[in-house]
Amino acid sequence: MFLPFTSDFGKNISIGKNVFINSGCRFQDQGQIIIGDGSLIGHNVVFATINHDYDPLNRGTMYLKPIELKEKTWIGSNATILPMDYLEDLYIPHPVVGAL
Repeated sequence: MFLPFTSDFGKNISIGKNVFINSGCRFQDQGQIIIGDGSLIGHNVVFATINHDYDPLNRGTMYLKPIELKEKTWIGSNATILPMDYLEDLYIPHPVVGAL
């Protein structure tokens, strides 16, 4: 892990073996973050486990949900990772997340 690195609490983060986390990452870990073995996290990646209600009248309501990266996941620099309930049943071995 390269500094700087920031988190909300740190106690809700589980990091597997042989994980690389580059500098500038921000882990909003109130909802829990689990990173599988052999994963690579690029510069300035944000993990956001908190979301707000979509209804403008309830925007102050916050929802906490976990983020879990399977083993050997590669997250490219400057990505923002959000919880993805709709992908619960989808398993992609060794995914790569990034943008051009």
